[in-house]
Amino acid sequence: MALRRIDTHIHIVPDFYANAAIEAGAGPTRGAYPDWSPDLHLQVMDANDIQFAVNSVVPGVHFLAPGAAKEMARRCNEFASEVAAAHPDRFGNFALVPMHNADYAIEEIRYALDHLGHDGVYMMSSYGDSYLGDAVYDPVLDELNQREAVVFIHPFNSAQQLPGSGHKTALPYPAFMVEYPFDTTRMAAHLLFSGATKRFPKIKFILAHAGGTLPYLAWRLFACQMVSPKFPAWTYEEIKKGLGDFWYDTAL
Repeated sequence: MALRRIDTHIHIVPDFYANAAIEAGAGPTRGAYPDWSPDLHLQVMDANDIQFAVNSVVPGVHFLAPGAAKEMARRCNEFASEVAAAHPDRFGNFALVPMHNADYAIEEIRYALDHLGHDGVYMMSSYGDSYLGDAVYDPVLDELNQREAVVFIHPFNSAQQLPGSGHKTALPYPAFMVEYPFDTTRMAAHLLFSGATKRFPKIKFILAHAGGTLPYLAWRLFACQMVSPKFPAWTYEEIKKGLGDFWYDTAL
């Protein structure tokens, strides 16, 4: 039997989205998105023995104001749904969620999952200075937990990718090179030690890029409580179980 590869880390690039991101100064570091169309998408899949792709639109809509982000998320999700409807045996979708506002996010989750039939939700590891696991996102995670939803998390570097960010560093390297795996690591550790994975145990979190550096840091996560008495006191077995509860893609 031939291997049936399912790619959960593959992106679509609608023209209207790419134009909006570039206009806002939130486009790719290289200055332009790659050429994209459903046909090119399928060609890439066929060339790599990918039978099915669960598509997402990266890097989300946080570069827009809340109202515009809500509208863009809806437009992207409906576009993705049309693409999948034309190729139901090849494409599924992770819904794009506007995370500025919990009510907006929950509204879009319900629309995308219940009406459009998306397979799960896409989120970024961080939004501005806040990481998934912060209490501000609890209403959204509670909605996803009730649904036992699949949540694909893609890294983000606010310092480089959000226009007007005040957290620039002197390092010239693009976020893709090192920051993406590191940001996934920060977010996953925060999901664990903020208690979010225990509060919302029914969410199936998929970590991009093989979990970043997380697999190499299990012992250090445990040892941190020896250095900082205020750190949550988890046993090594609890930490290993927590890391084992995540799903890891292999796109690194």
